[in-house]
Amino acid sequence: MKTLPPRSLLYLALVALPLTLGSRLPADTFTAQLSGANEVPPLQSQATGTATVTLDGNELTYEIEVKNLDNPTAAHIHEGAKGFDGPPVVPLWSGEKSIGFTGVLAQGKVTVKPEVIAAIRAGKAYVNVHTKVRAGGELRGQLEPANQGGGAPHPDESRSE
Repeated sequence: MKTLPPRSLLYLALVALPLTLGSRLPADTFTAQLSGANEVPPLQSQATGTATVTLDGNELTYEIEVKNLDNPTAAHIHEGAKGFDGPPVVPLWSGEKSIGFTGVLAQGKVTVKPEVIAAIRAGKAYVNVHTKVRAGGELRGQLEPANQGGGAPHPDESRSE
């Protein structure tokens, strides 16, 4: 009987490992810095915010936090490249909040289609928050990988001496 060389055994083990762990991709987190300056065309707004989206398989978990937003009415993920408008593809929230609302506007989990996942991963999706006065959108931010631009500092670098 012929035996496989150690290198071949290692290769087979590495190939088989994903099969034993399942076919799910690891969760990926994306963030968007929300501002009026990101709208198309840009606009002046005192409001700001952050959206965080995590993809895990076909599940999308989200949270939108805003500051000083007057009368928000809806929030969506839209398909579109930076600087271009696109259609809403995932409704995240609708309702009414007060003038100067600060806090978590929306959070939850939804199942999304593969084309939405592909758009987010390709950098062609953005979060848009609409208000009574600016029904087309007051805050916008392109979804980008959360670890883009560095990530957390090393624990030794964060302590002060």
